Amino acid sequence: MMKIEETQANQKGTKLLLVLSVLASYVVALFPLAYYTNKNFSYVSVKEIWLSLALVSAHWLLVFLISLFGFRAWSKASFATMLIILPLSLFHTILNVVKRFAPSVYYWHGIIVLIIAIGLLWYLIHYLVKEDVARKLSLIFGAVIFVLLFVNITPSVVSKIQENRQLKQRMDLATTQGNKPDHKTDSTQDHLPNIYLFIFDEYAGREGLERYTGFDNQKFYDDLSQLGFNVSKGSISYTISTRIEIPNLMNLDTVVEESTDQAKDQMMKSPVLFNTLHDLGYDINLINDQKFISTPDSYFKYVFNPTSDFQRSESLMSLMIDRSAYYPLLKTIVGNRMQEVLGMFHYGAESSQLQESGLFTFAYLSFPHLPWFVDEHGNKVDENDQMNWDDTNIYLGQLKYSSKLILELVDVILTNDPDSCIILLSDHGFRLPEMQRKNHGIEAEDKVLEDYYMRNILQAVYYFGEQINLDGYSGINVLRTILDNLFSLNLGLIEEAR
Repeated sequence: MMKIEETQANQKGTKLLLVLSVLASYVVALFPLAYYTNKNFSYVSVKEIWLSLALVSAHWLLVFLISLFGFRAWSKASFATMLIILPLSLFHTILNVVKRFAPSVYYWHGIIVLIIAIGLLWYLIHYLVKEDVARKLSLIFGAVIFVLLFVNITPSVVSKIQENRQLKQRMDLATTQGNKPDHKTDSTQDHLPNIYLFIFDEYAGREGLERYTGFDNQKFYDDLSQLGFNVSKGSISYTISTRIEIPNLMNLDTVVEESTDQAKDQMMKSPVLFNTLHDLGYDINLINDQKFISTPDSYFKYVFNPTSDFQRSESLMSLMIDRSAYYPLLKTIVGNRMQEVLGMFHYGAESSQLQESGLFTFAYLSFPHLPWFVDEHGNKVDENDQMNWDDTNIYLGQLKYSSKLILELVDVILTNDPDSCIILLSDHGFRLPEMQRKNHGIEAEDKVLEDYYMRNILQAVYYFGEQINLDGYSGINVLRTILDNLFSLNLGLIEEAR
């Protein structure tokens, strides 16, 4: 009887170890996700984490099932999954390191080497590693990874919880105090001049552009000046995060500090800018690239959504794919992107014929933001360069082409609607140092200085053909000044970005 109980206990213990060894392989599969989440904790949303977790889990399950089918042994399958899943998940990162020393190495070279290595691993595990040894190795490896995850992630989670509490307090305060202007305005004015606000994501200001690409964008500014624009070369934004800068522009103040979808969407529910213009009697026309602006449709008389799919390539999921062996799949996002971009510029120009007065056009364009599709002449770039941060000429080509489109856009508006105000802004500049840090772990020698240049933005204003001094103003202060000059709202200026 005792022997039977011991046997049953041993069987239970073996099953438990077996389950733990399988879970250990899953923990290892989670390591890249945990690493990138921790590294970018301030930028990712809960939704992004869940979507990425689902992707990683599906990937792990597929690799594990294939291994289980091949070995017909659970612990060996678990151990093999560990050894396979990390190279697959970190393939592109490893390949980039190799290419620094051997530039002629390409994707398919790496894939061939990976396949050979996996085949060799399978052979060694199948013939040289026993089931109980594989189980022990899986448990040891999994335990080490689990400890690393716990030690590294716990401080970030605690910090995030505290930040969310503070964020909720600030958002509640802003919602009760800031979402409606304190002043009363006359919405029965006979003539409300049309106002156009175009925000071009990642369009670098002159100083930042020259620093990171060596290109002097003076001709573009000269062309704008000839059209009657007041241009600024030293304006900077408050942040390099689109999720922070855009809702702050929409609320005419620095009300958002965390780069999360939660904070962005909360402060876009009832933005001060739109409320103010509605009270003044304006209709609002929205150009909503990537459906980034989440303000309720009830705010808008006209809406142009160029795409139904979220194509921005800075999500946690796309980051995971980009670092893995599956990064060529990201090319599928390009689709007919340039048709969408050209469609937005065309609609923006034609917006000048929607109404003779009383129209505020708010346009967010994720351009010249990557993926980079075209060179300065509008010709398609090589697919391998569409996500290439290392060759600054790739970004520069798309920026030059966007400059051409911007000049054509404003020329049409001025022809159709010369008695108007046109505001050209970007949310931040070219974030080369930040991407070097994210992609290659290269830290800037002077982070404060580089942060300044990354926040150097496009800022140019056509104010009914008149001169107006906005040199060095942030986007927020440009909007506050324009509204004050037009409607005597006494908004004043907030402290400039530094």
